[in-house]
This record gives sequence, C-alpha cells and structure tokens, in this order.
Amino acid sequence: MKKTALLFMLGILLFASGLVSAVTHDIDGEPDTCWEDQICTCTADVSEPSEEWYNPELVPIEWDYDYCSILDQEVYYRTSTNGVGEECNGGYYSIEELDNSVDREHDWLNADEDVSDLDGIYCACIYGEQTGSLPGVLDCSLGFMFDDNEPNSEIFFGDGTIYLDDDPYINTEIPVTVTCEDDESGPDTIYYNIYTEDEDGEWELVPGHEFSYEGYEVTFYFHEQSRHMVEYWCVDETGNEESPHNEQIVFVDTQAPVFIDKTVGEPNVPGCDEEWQSCDWYVTQDTEICLTVEDPEPHPVGGVKVWCEYSWWNETTQGRQEPFQLELDETNTGCFQYGQDSYHELYCWTEDALGNTDYDEQECTNGELNTGQLCEADIVDTQPPVIEKTITGPWFGNCPPENEGDECYVDTETRIMVDAVDPGPHPVNDVLCSYEYQTRCAEGDDCEETSGGSNGLLEVPFEISFPEESFHDLWITCWDALGNEVTDFESFIVDKTAPALNKTVGTPNFNCENDLFGKCEEGWDYIIPMDTPITMSCEDQEPHPSGVKELCYSVTLDGVLQDNPYQYWYYNYNWEGSYWNEETDSWCVPVDDKQEINIEFKETSEHQLDFYCVDNVDKQSTTDSETFKVEGEVVEIPIYKKWNLISVPFDLLNEDVEDVFSQLEEDGTHITEVWTYDEDGWHVYHSNISLPSDLETIEPGYGYWVHADCETNDEDELCDDLEVGGALLSAGPEVPPTRELQAGWNLIGRYYSVEEEQEAGCALSSLVDTSMGFPRWSSLWRYNAAGINDWFEGLNSWDWTYHGEGYWVEMDVEDLYSPATTCQNFWD
Repeated sequence: MKKTALLFMLGILLFASGLVSAVTHDIDGEPDTCWEDQICTCTADVSEPSEEWYNPELVPIEWDYDYCSILDQEVYYRTSTNGVGEECNGGYYSIEELDNSVDREHDWLNADEDVSDLDGIYCACIYGEQTGSLPGVLDCSLGFMFDDNEPNSEIFFGDGTIYLDDDPYINTEIPVTVTCEDDESGPDTIYYNIYTEDEDGEWELVPGHEFSYEGYEVTFYFHEQSRHMVEYWCVDETGNEESPHNEQIVFVDTQAPVFIDKTVGEPNVPGCDEEWQSCDWYVTQDTEICLTVEDPEPHPVGGVKVWCEYSWWNETTQGRQEPFQLELDETNTGCFQYGQDSYHELYCWTEDALGNTDYDEQECTNGELNTGQLCEADIVDTQPPVIEKTITGPWFGNCPPENEGDECYVDTETRIMVDAVDPGPHPVNDVLCSYEYQTRCAEGDDCEETSGGSNGLLEVPFEISFPEESFHDLWITCWDALGNEVTDFESFIVDKTAPALNKTVGTPNFNCENDLFGKCEEGWDYIIPMDTPITMSCEDQEPHPSGVKELCYSVTLDGVLQDNPYQYWYYNYNWEGSYWNEETDSWCVPVDDKQEINIEFKETSEHQLDFYCVDNVDKQSTTDSETFKVEGEVVEIPIYKKWNLISVPFDLLNEDVEDVFSQLEEDGTHITEVWTYDEDGWHVYHSNISLPSDLETIEPGYGYWVHADCETNDEDELCDDLEVGGALLSAGPEVPPTRELQAGWNLIGRYYSVEEEQEAGCALSSLVDTSMGFPRWSSLWRYNAAGINDWFEGLNSWDWTYHGEGYWVEMDVEDLYSPATTCQNFWD
C-alpha cells in the first residue's frame, strides 16, 4: 500500500510539474461528463523542494487539477527507476479521495508500500477512465530520493589507547571521537551521554554530560580519572534515528607509575666525601641499584616502563649517559649498574602504557619514593687499592719484584714496608690488608717448608720480614671500604749465608807450611818474588746465593797499613770502578760471583794482604789475612819437547826438584828426567818413582838436562814456559851463591844479571886469571833446543848468554864460579 501511495504521489508531482500532459481516457466506457479525448490539466510538486532525501513514509506533494481532470475520473501515477526524462517503467497507482475542489492543497501522501529498494527516481502520470484501458505514459517528469534506513554511529579512541580485555584505557590527552555514517540522506545530529558508577556500582548519568552535535563527527576528552560509560547514537537528515549504544566502558588513567622501593646492592657504603657532600652512596661498577615500581589504583593500565639517565664527571672528564630503559621482572623491579668510576647524578622516571609520566628533572627531590621520578647522587669507585712497597735494609735484584721472573734477594734483617692507597678519582678509602707467605725449598735443598702471615687485617702502613733463609712466596691482599680487592703476589729469596773466599798464590811461590830449610820467619805465610800473581775471588753460598757484590782488600807494608788510596793506584793495586771504603780501610772492587781479582806486589818487602767479600744483601764474609815475604824476581825458561839444557839464575824460593817442575806437570808437560853434572859425576831425578833418583834440588850456577814430553802444535815444539822465582842476593845473614868448578868439563848455568842478555866474557868474569886477565876457560857450549833442529853452538867471549840457559864449559884449572859484577872481556 505504501508503495502504491508513493507512486501515486510521484505521478501527481510529475503531472503537476507540467512535464506530463493531462489526458483523459475511457477505462470503463465513455466518460461520464468530459468529452472523449479531452485533455485535462493536472500538476504536482514537492512541497519542500529544498530537501534532497525524503522519508518514504511521508513525502510532501502538492496536487493541482483542473475541473475536467477531477470530474468522474480517477487520477493515476506510475513509478519509474529510469530517471527523470526517461519513460516510466513502474506499475500503475491511483490517487484516492479526490474531490472536485480546484487547486486544493493536499496533506502528506502516505505511500502504501516499501519503496526503499527503488533508486529514488519516479514519474507521475495522470490518466482518465474513458478508454477502458491504461495507456502508456509520458516521460518521467519529477524525481526525488527516499531514505528509510537508520544511520550508524561508532566510537573511536585516539593513538596511545591501550585495550585490556577489550576495554579501552586512555588518559586526558587521548581524544574520543564519535562518528555518524549514513550513505543516503546523511547524518544530522550526534548524541552522547557520559555515565559514572555510583557507590552501589550502578551507572548514573553525570549531570550536565548530555551532549548533541550537528554533523557527522564529534571529538571530546575526558578530564578526570575514572571508569566511564559512554552512550551514543545519531539521527539522519530524513529523521531516521538509531538505537543508543550504551555498553562502551572507558577507563581513564592519568596517574604515572610510582617508585615504591629502591635497593642498593652490595658492595655499598652510605655517605660522601668532603669534595662531594651531596651524594647518597659509594658503590662500584658491580653494584646493582634496583628500582621497584607499581601502577597505582584505581585504574592502572600497566605496561610500566622505567627510564634512567645520569650525568657523570671527575677531575678530568665528564659525560652524560643517554636515557636507557630498565628491564623489569614480574615484580616490576629493574636493576642497573654504573658504567664508569666517577661522581654520578642519577635521574629516573616512570611511564605507563598510556605515556603517563611525571618527568620533570627540575622538580625531583633527592631519594624520595612514591612518586613517578627518582633522583640521587652516587659516587662510583671500582678501583682497588694500589699497593706500594718499599724495602729497607739489604736487598738485591728487581726489588720489589714487578714482573714474572724478577728475582729479589733480601736478608732476614730486610723490612718490606707495605702501604696501600685507594686511588682516584673518588676513593672510598678505609683500606685494610692482610698477607701470607709460603716458603719453598730449592731443588736438592734439605729444608722444611713453612708458612706465616698477618693472622688478621692490618691497617696501613705495616712491615713484613722473613725469619728463615728460603724462597718465599708472598701474597698481600688489600680491600677498600667497598671491598674492591687487589692481591699482590711476589717471590722473595732470603739469603743469610755469607760468601766463601778463594785465594790462589801463583807461581813461583814458597809456602811456609812446607818450610823444611828454615827459610821463613815467624808469621810468614809465603815467600814470593815480585810479579807473582795473587788471585782473589768469592763465591756466594747455597742454598740461596744472591751473588757477590764486592771484594775488598787491604795491604800492609812492613807492618804499616796502606790507608792512602793513592798507594793502591801507585802500586797498581786498584781496579776499575773500585773505591776506598773508609769504614773498613780497604780497597773495594765491584765483582761478580767467582770473578777473579789479581794483584802483584811490586816492591821487595813484607806484605800483609787482607780481603773479604760482601754479597748482594750485604752479608760479609770472614776476612782472609796472610803475610807475604816478597823478594827477587821471576824468570821464564822455555821448555821444548825432548831435551833442554837449562839453569836457574838465582836461589829459588823452593829448590825442591819436584816442586820446581810441578807447574809444568799441571799444565800438561811431563818431565820424565832431570840430569846435572859436578865433580862427583852425574845426578838424576826421575819422575817415575820406580827409577832411582839422587837429584833433589835445583840450584843456581848448575846446568840441567831436562827431558820433556808434551803435545804441541808449535813448529819449534815448545811445550811451555817454566817460571822460576827467587833472588840472587838476600838481606840478612845469607851468602850469595857460589860454585867450585873442576878442571875439565863442567855443566853450569848463568847467574842473574840486570840485563837478560850478557856477553859470555862478562858472565864468566869470575873465571879469569885476575893477575893476567886471561880467562881460565877455553871452551863454552850452548844447546839450542828448537824441535827437530836441535844443535850445539860454541860461544866466544863476545857471544850472548841468557838467563835460564845451561852451558858446557871446559876449565883449564879449578876455580870458584860466582856472580860477576865486573866485565873483563879479554877479547874486547
């Protein structure tokens, strides 16, 4: 019915618009009154032409008919979906209850059927009943759109909204938007109401919170924290109104999370130093600072975050740590550690999932909880104490040891002074230390390993000493008040054994312990010629030798101590780097272990030589003291392989034949036999004790045949030099050497002279007829031992003779052979 009425109205409108001509038709026969084919006029129009969309239940149409058109006729209209200007294609509908009043304005026309599925374009056509049928209609003449659908409203929450169990959580800065959507006539008015819960949990309308807004969208904000319900709906332009939406619950959370607890882990020390008096804690880079937060009631959205940043500086550097987020556990607790040693100003703040925060660094109160921000100042000290050691008393080596392999020797009197300083930039101080040591025995050392230590904590400074001689492994551990720990490990070697002395008196020498002939006076230890080397050395002793530092000696000349250092220089007793020790009146020479120091006495006198050694930890040895009678000189006599004809030019310090040649034996030259000849015939010494020997001494003035055996690469087959020492003349009741020569052949040796070379006539000047000046010898022969080319050589008075050579001389008469000081050479 609605559709029929509506179509009828449209038809009337189209007709009234003048676009459709009024024509009468005979439907049930001839017209009652009007003439056949009489065209009657009829017009129709919308009473509110400004409207674009219309509710299909009430379309305002005005009709206007002429007399003919309403007389005994029905007026029909026809709907169309073809649009204005096109042929009507809908059904036929009649307009009822017409009367004969001309130009009457009718009320709203009620459509008799639903036309909401039509396109909204209609035509109105007028027909008569004269033709008995409904003829075709003219083109569509009037168009308008129907809207009988309800609009649709929705609510939206702005960016940052959090949904928990499908309920939105917002704050006062997040917008709430209600929109109205109508695809036909369009939105007209949006309505929304705000409800809150009363004490019984029932929803009640907030007074003054009923809102309407003309348009398709409205945005608003909540200004208080609460649980709200929003009721909203809208109406379109044709008056269609939707049912209210009243189930939207909104949680408004405006509170930032708050810090409820702060713990400063170990290690920590409360308080500050004098320079930084505003700080809260001393901590280390290992100290965890933990913050616990909660999102407070009544409507916590959760999603809590904690951000921190800090500034730091010390004497030389400064910086700022960019904000960082703490990782929170299930209890909303997060921890962090400082990353550098310095003074730190810390600022932390909270934020929930909605971005609620109390961030305002300028308004932060130090250490205050139950707010959304926290600030404090801390000093970070992760530096352990620095152990400083100094050594007093004797020491040697790399002391105190610093690197692996360093050796440090000390004595039991040595003191290791230990101090420890807590370093900057912000020391917490209050350093305490302890130490322990363990002894180690050297390989092969029969000792007992022991241990010791401080037996508790010590304030610094303190000292350490070792009571036993051994290897000592020492551990020193120090802590500051934060427990920053450092352990210093070092090994010390304790040496309390003094060096041993070693002295060698070179050859030639006469040891007075073996004096069988009464040569030595009381108190003498040796008789030596000038230039006999005396070798002194020291060796530091096991088990833990630190080595020899210096050898010190002094010389007493005829009972007078030579305390003038110049004397040592004058007599060449000095050594490079040596110095005069005034405390011990000795000449000290820096030496290494076993390094030999040689001195040779340069004057004929009685010498007392004292020497001692000091090791590197100042352990002094005993003093070796011996007295040397120095007289005569040293002559070197070459000894060749096989036979040699030699002599000694003076009284020897030790004339024992075996002792004379013992030096050669030690050096690898074997003397198999020694022969001499005098008025009694031949005398021999055999080194082989199984062979007979009757030669016991070597004396000046005699010649000796010496047979030597050695390994030599010398082309002259030189084995070695025989060193002999002695004096031709001696002070006191000593007779110079003299020898009786027999007529005939004699085996002699040349006596000592200042010059090594001397003409034969001068050397044998004592064998001259003093009245006539003629020599009493007629033949003089030498033996040149030169390896495979040995030969005898006859000598004249002017030929040279040498120390250490032996000669065959033929005497015309007996005579006394003695050292000569005159030179009466007959042939000169």
